[in-house]
Amino acid sequence: MDGTRESWQDGTVQVVVNDEGQYALWPAHRAPPAGWHKDGPSGDRRTCLDHIATVWTDLRPLSAR
Repeated sequence: MDGTRESWQDGTVQVVVNDEGQYALWPAHRAPPAGWHKDGPSGDRRTCLDHIATVWTDLRPLSAR
C-alpha cells in the first residue's frame, strides 16, 4: 500500500458494527455490507472515529471475551 486512502474517507462516512462488536467506517451513501449494520453517527471521518474510540473500548471480538 502506498499510504493513501480512498476518496470516500474524505466525505461523509457512517459508523458500522458487526455481530462480533467490531467497528468500522463505511461510505454513508452505501448500504453496509452483509453482516454489518449502522451503529452511531454519520458525518466527517473525525467525528465517526471519535465515536468509535468512545464505544469500542475492548478490541477483542465478542467471541473471544
